Amino acid sequence: MSPVKNSTALFTVLFLSLLTCKSGGSNTTGEGMLNLPLKQKQIEGLFEYIEADQSGLNFINNMPDSLAAYIFKYEYAFNGGGVAIGDINNDKLPDIYFSGTFDRNRLYLNLGNMKFKDITDQAGVDGGAGLKTGVTMADVNADGLLDIYVCKSGHFPNPAYRANALYINKGNMTFKEEGALYGLQDISYSTQSYFADFDTDGDLDMFLVNHPLGWDKNTTSTQAMMAMATLRPLKIPHDSTSVTDYTSMKMADLQIAPLPME
Repeated sequence: MSPVKNSTALFTVLFLSLLTCKSGGSNTTGEGMLNLPLKQKQIEGLFEYIEADQSGLNFINNMPDSLAAYIFKYEYAFNGGGVAIGDINNDKLPDIYFSGTFDRNRLYLNLGNMKFKDITDQAGVDGGAGLKTGVTMADVNADGLLDIYVCKSGHFPNPAYRANALYINKGNMTFKEEGALYGLQDISYSTQSYFADFDTDGDLDMFLVNHPLGWDKNTTSTQAMMAMATLRPLKIPHDSTSVTDYTSMKMADLQIAPLPME
């Protein structure tokens, strides 16, 4: 098994463009692009804007018009949600999963020819209650099918609202939430998860990025490296992580961007 199998991205603002082979001569760049209509904000020769009514990708991360929702529930709400891209049904077409910070998550099946279908309800992967952050697609149980892991955060009296969710792919366009069964139903104010075979034993482990609960150093949450059901906390608050084989030793390494703590 490759030491790193991960399909994730976490965006502040999600702008989905699709790669094309198109010739053109415009070189509009920089501040001038801010005045262009959205569908014209593309680099000629590299990207082409695809309308939502054409692709079927009509996901919107709706944000409530409430200051209390941000200050008292989740101060990092405007960091945005997450998106994961992977082939959930092994038809060689990349499917797309979006997380909604306050809204339902959405799974779009790739039908080919730049067309997608929302199969969230059929698949049973709407993310559940709580505030959703990063998402990851990985074959957690090594059955040849991509599963989906959803991180959650937020200030709630009941910690169950920020219990991360693991959706196991059942192979028939449906998933089952089994986070507790796999020991991955963490409640540590999570931002993003990274799956790789860190101990080279043939199965995937998970490194979980969490963030401080406020900026009081006495309430800092921890980072967690999980070897499936085994939890080994690392008290290093950080913002993001990169996983790759930096040393060419066929082992997954971690590059961590720490958060400044006073």
